[in-house]
Amino acid sequence: MELKKNPDADTNNIGTRAGYVGIGLLIALAVVLISFELKSGILPLPVLAEFDDGGMEDEVVEEIMVNTPPPPPPPPPPPPPPPVVVQDVEIVEDDKEEDDISLEQNEDTVIVQDVWEEPEIEIDAIADIVEQKAEYPGGQSALLSWLNKNIEYPEIAAESNIQGRVFVQFVVEKNGTISDVKTIGKVPHKALGKEAVKKVKRIPGKWAPGKNNGKAVRSYFKLPVMFRLK
Repeated sequence: MELKKNPDADTNNIGTRAGYVGIGLLIALAVVLISFELKSGILPLPVLAEFDDGGMEDEVVEEIMVNTPPPPPPPPPPPPPPPVVVQDVEIVEDDKEEDDISLEQNEDTVIVQDVWEEPEIEIDAIADIVEQKAEYPGGQSALLSWLNKNIEYPEIAAESNIQGRVFVQFVVEKNGTISDVKTIGKVPHKALGKEAVKKVKRIPGKWAPGKNNGKAVRSYFKLPVMFRLK
């Protein structure tokens, strides 16, 4: 009796062998990959969780207010001092009379008190008006003669063709000397006034002083000096 092969059985055997071969290749490939990763020292990190920010919304952060505690209240004022009690003071009048102190003077004692009298202050004023005017020795003509000989015409005034009258005032003292020589009024040129004062101060001799009630007094004397170009 001849045995016949079943064609379906052959097909199943081929499929089974192909499945085993595929599984073996997969296992071999896995072993190779694992050995390679172990040699290189790089291992994949395990994924613990995923972070999804797609659903995160902006949060509103509220401001934190820090309240400072209030300062402690001031200490209470000190109590007022106790009132000062003034005890009544009894004033006792002294009935004892003081002995009168009397100064007795002998009848023959004379007490002379010094009476101070204010001394009279003599005011040596300068008289504007005198009964007898002060006079230069030799008279007015002698005075004018001396001035004409000694007064020089200032060059600066002559070059500027300046001429005019200068009034010189001075004080004739009681002793006949003169003082406080100066010009009064308007002066044509200061050089003319300076020359007139300079020469009047040099007038020689002593004057006869002015007099009031027969007594010598200090008096003013005014002297006109005429500067004229020829």
